[in-house]
Amino acid sequence: MIGISNISIAQTRISVRVSSSNDDAEERGSNAGSSPGRMYLNSSDLELVRDGSTRGNQWVGMLFRNLNIPRRAVITSAYVQFTADETNSGTTNLVIRGEDTNSAGTFSSSNNNISSRNFTSSRVNWNNVPAWNSVGEAGSRQRTPDLRRIVQEIVNRNGWVSGNNIAIIINGSGERTAESYNGSSSRAPLLVVNYTNGGGSGCNYCTSTSNRSTYEHIAKVEVGGFSNSSGANNYTNFTNRTINLSAGQRYNIRLTPGFSGSSYQEYFKVWIDYNGDCDFNDAGELVYDAGSTASSTVSGSIRIPANITRRTRMRVSMKYNGAATACENFQDGEVEDYTVNIGSGGGTPPVAAFVANRTNIRVGQSVNFSNRSTNNPSSYSWVFSGGSPSASTATNPVVTYNRAGRFTVRLTARNAYGSDVETKTSYITVSPSNGGCNKISCFTSISPTSQTSRLIIPSSHRFQMLMKQGDSYTTGGGNVPGNHDFTGYVPINNSSTNGYLSVNHENTPGGVSMMRLSYSNTSKLWNVNSNQAVDFYNNNLVTTTRNCSGGITPWGTVITCEETYNSGDNNNDGYEDVGWCVEIDPVTKRVKSYGNGKQEKLWALGRMRHENVVVASDRRTVYYGEDGGTSCVYKFVANSAQNLSRGRLYVLKLDGRLSGGNPTRSTGRWVQVPNNTKSDRNNTSSIASSLGGNNFSGVEDVEIHPINGKVYYTSKGNGRVYRFNDNGSTISGFEVFVGGRSYPIATNSGTVNESWGGGNDNLAFDNDGNLWVLQDGGRDYIWMVENGHTQSNPKVKLFGSSPNGSEPTGITFSPDGRFMFLSIQHPSFWNSSQTDAAGNSVRFNKSSTVVIALNKNLGTLNNRTTQTTIAQEATGAQAMKVFPNPPAQGKVNVAFATEYEGKVVIDLLTTQGQKITTLFNKHLQAGKHQLAFDLNRHVSQHQNLLIVVTANGKRQTSVINYQK
Repeated sequence: MIGISNISIAQTRISVRVSSSNDDAEERGSNAGSSPGRMYLNSSDLELVRDGSTRGNQWVGMLFRNLNIPRRAVITSAYVQFTADETNSGTTNLVIRGEDTNSAGTFSSSNNNISSRNFTSSRVNWNNVPAWNSVGEAGSRQRTPDLRRIVQEIVNRNGWVSGNNIAIIINGSGERTAESYNGSSSRAPLLVVNYTNGGGSGCNYCTSTSNRSTYEHIAKVEVGGFSNSSGANNYTNFTNRTINLSAGQRYNIRLTPGFSGSSYQEYFKVWIDYNGDCDFNDAGELVYDAGSTASSTVSGSIRIPANITRRTRMRVSMKYNGAATACENFQDGEVEDYTVNIGSGGGTPPVAAFVANRTNIRVGQSVNFSNRSTNNPSSYSWVFSGGSPSASTATNPVVTYNRAGRFTVRLTARNAYGSDVETKTSYITVSPSNGGCNKISCFTSISPTSQTSRLIIPSSHRFQMLMKQGDSYTTGGGNVPGNHDFTGYVPINNSSTNGYLSVNHENTPGGVSMMRLSYSNTSKLWNVNSNQAVDFYNNNLVTTTRNCSGGITPWGTVITCEETYNSGDNNNDGYEDVGWCVEIDPVTKRVKSYGNGKQEKLWALGRMRHENVVVASDRRTVYYGEDGGTSCVYKFVANSAQNLSRGRLYVLKLDGRLSGGNPTRSTGRWVQVPNNTKSDRNNTSSIASSLGGNNFSGVEDVEIHPINGKVYYTSKGNGRVYRFNDNGSTISGFEVFVGGRSYPIATNSGTVNESWGGGNDNLAFDNDGNLWVLQDGGRDYIWMVENGHTQSNPKVKLFGSSPNGSEPTGITFSPDGRFMFLSIQHPSFWNSSQTDAAGNSVRFNKSSTVVIALNKNLGTLNNRTTQTTIAQEATGAQAMKVFPNPPAQGKVNVAFATEYEGKVVIDLLTTQGQKITTLFNKHLQAGKHQLAFDLNRHVSQHQNLLIVVTANGKRQTSVINYQK
């Protein structure tokens, strides 16, 4: 049998008419001849939607009050019935949405009061609306298409309760004129809704069946205490058999295949329509996935959500040698449907609650948290933003805070009947220690500039060169390749002074260099203890190409990604060789394997022009984007924590388009992308685009805010950073965070306006939630956007400018926020030399990797040099040394440092400023210098003298006591 019968449960119908003057309204369209957005609340009719050139294509809103529909009822049908007020026959195409809110409010006279509301992700197109030929007609021609998905989305909201209001919104083009409340209250728009309390009444579930069950079939299904044995059918409808389950409980599941002869490899999946919306498409409704094929019984467990009580449907699918979808007709195997009755479970979920012994502390101090949860929790999960540890399962944890800021604490309490969360935002206030600011984010912006021949950063900071193209590897032989890109610091035991630094090389073939680093508290310099290339080249991996960006996982591995899409399967494993992400263990410098005994790429993340990845704190959810091609944003949810080899893949689809780079809607949804077969994975990019994934014009980086949890990503082509809240299956709060305009930049020379420009590339958050943005294009700046920035209240700072010909890439921070690591890619060969924190003369003429910190954290006083001008830092005795003083037998040494290469002049003057002679006038490289002079040749009597060093346009002077 191929068809699927329905479960018979009684339906309820409700009909609600617009009931007051302000509950239907019109808003002038954006193409109105005057006053677009102006509202009309008392019109005698409703133009759907054209109302002449003056009002243009209007928005029409209707509010229906006091809808007695239970939360999560199954909406089987819904429509709005209009009554014709005029005759119209022109082409009319309308779009119908609902307001995405728990209970809609009446319309007001404020401009744009309809179009500015948040809309449901569900929408219904009413295309080619039939002609309305008779005034007063209220038949099928005046009836909208089925709106059940819109109404279902609203009543499924957590805040929906019976008796709430629903607003229906219409826009589009063309004209049909309906009665309004003010025209005739008895003929005002009428909303009709049919629903059940669950079980699929009226549902037409999608068809799923095999074409043949001769060789294999589902022999037995066991869930908890339920068991059903059966024979061979392509599809079997067992909805007359009910599986009784309880909300919040976990049940064992066993699925047994049956064979007519030899055994074969079978793949089992199970779905439950939890929300009763007549499909299996929603997040969490795939309740069991065997993960691979097997020729014997498979088993696992399912947990029923705590907040669901419903009679609904379960689908079991067994497909030969491959994974099925919930709505698939396949060649060999079987599909079975059952009725599931989910009861309340007889228990009560916990109520999470906690207190802290103190909420105002200084850096380095600890807080004791006391658990006050009720209703017998069985386990706890804490998250401490800014804390150490950052997460805990202890009942009453103790947390240390090592950085200043205001931090959120979240507690999740669980028992067999559900869970509850208490979140206290900005709960712990941590003040800086008495030592002042010790963070990388403490600086005054540099003055806006075009690129120069040197790296420019604030005078409060300095850099140290760590690795440069052409350097010899210490281990394994060979030399460091060029095109340094993603740069990731992996701490050892959460250390900020001992770890690994991974650097991508965006070449063909690609590569990754892995450094072992340590910091000396004596010299205040970083040491590269070892350095070697990661080996990607074997029969399993074949190669990596154009290793562009990547990410560091919460469990301490490195993910490197390929930003190219070459074709070819040289090892004949069914996967294209290029276009993937790869996970590396920095300790072994080897690519990970996932139980198959061989190194593998992360096939389940899909093949595309990858940029970075960022892994959420749950260790399962991964966000990333494609740079070029379809330029979509993706989410991957792993089946198990810390294993990204299997999971579900989604692409972001907004509810509205971008207009001039700016969103027209603040909501969207995640559309699942098939990723179970090799073909699916090889073609992820094109499949995601065909499913409606938005093209964001070059998604260079995606990151998660460490405090508010929002997701941020760049659009290189649009010159903007966007952000949104991920609500699971949907997103909200989608907006431009920064970009697309100029910002006031406060420098030492005053405040200036500087254009953000284009080319947003790498992103990184520091511990305080400041967003660092590297620019590839424009002026190739390093920006910092302070936590709390908004477009209306900007907080943008300018940290640096990369040298001529280069772009800054791959930014990462030490856990304590003191050190920033980044790379400089493809600088011009002719760039000038400058001095780093070690006092070495360096030149950015090849791709390089550096560490940056405050002056007091990088380098000692003896080798200090400024990063912008000598005069700004080198103003004390340490800047220039003349010794011995008095000179020994007239002979003196002059020691000094130059930041940049160039002419150096050393003059000998009287204390009245009269020049005696020029001791030195030559071109020097950047770095430390010491020169010796015999003053007896120029001076013949005891006196005080001045030695003046002029370098890089700045003067330094030392007084000496010359004795003949």
